[in-house]
Amino acid sequence: MENEIRNLILNTLNVTECKPSKTLSIPCFIFDYSYLETGNVFGNGKCEYSNHSVQIDLYYLKETDFKNARNILKNVLKDKFVYPTIDSYFDTTNKFYRATFQFVVQEREG
Repeated sequence: MENEIRNLILNTLNVTECKPSKTLSIPCFIFDYSYLETGNVFGNGKCEYSNHSVQIDLYYLKETDFKNARNILKNVLKDKFVYPTIDSYFDTTNKFYRATFQFVVQEREG
């Protein structure tokens, strides 16, 4: 599922993926797909699905490009996975637009 989401972003927005420890080459995105452990027991107590926390940070310099990309990605994620939580703002120190998309996906184990 991790590669499916990453490829969806790459193919939809046609921007590069940046690593958090590197200088940002804007426009770009940073992608985090983490294991999310929660205390749930369903049925016979066997875990058949694992939860994964997904965070996508999207960076643009121009406001019109940013708004367009944010809306496109929101609609694609909504249609394919889930309606994400989105936080958008303009970074006044670094002079770029940033949107953070967050959601949780379940993946079958094994």
